[in-house]
Amino acid sequence: MKRAILLIMMAFYSQGALADQEAPIAISHCYHWLQSNLGYLKFKLEHARDNDNELTFFSNPQTLNQAWAGRGLYCAQAPSGSFSYGDRVIRVEFVQDVVILDEYTGTKYCGRGGGSFTTDSQCQQRDWDVKFYDKNMRWYLIKSPQVIKRWTINSPQLIKEVESDILGAISDYRAHANNAIRAMRHELSSFGELTFINGRSR
Repeated sequence: MKRAILLIMMAFYSQGALADQEAPIAISHCYHWLQSNLGYLKFKLEHARDNDNELTFFSNPQTLNQAWAGRGLYCAQAPSGSFSYGDRVIRVEFVQDVVILDEYTGTKYCGRGGGSFTTDSQCQQRDWDVKFYDKNMRWYLIKSPQVIKRWTINSPQLIKEVESDILGAISDYRAHANNAIRAMRHELSSFGELTFINGRSR
């Protein structure tokens, strides 16, 4: 009985600790939704074909002056984070030495998956690549295509991650995500996986 109570208390403590975290996670990848029916996905695929598999950022130049956190590509920590911005999702993977800036604290997080080197002067002197700018939605801004190592629009890994994110999500996202999954599976069966290694990454 005491052990059960202790486990319950630990579970509540863990959830509370996660909820209280202010700093962004030093993510290795993020998710960007866009409107394929407006031609944005086709535009990015055509750009990749002609530019060493680079992921172009600016599908619609008219949006540049209305960017909340600056010029660049906006993405979310989870697939459900920004799903209302389009019908298709791109998974964006960062280079190993990515520098993520927490806009709220000024702290830079250097390297994928891990470490915060707040006392490392060499790290702190480097310019940031990705800005964490929205605590509630867990949104990020990628400043340059050169920080993107790899991106995909229909890989089995992306499908799995979108499926996992459906669990416990709001009904609007479930329907939205299922439509995207159907489109990705159709592409996989029709002409295979579209994953791009960015030849222009640093």
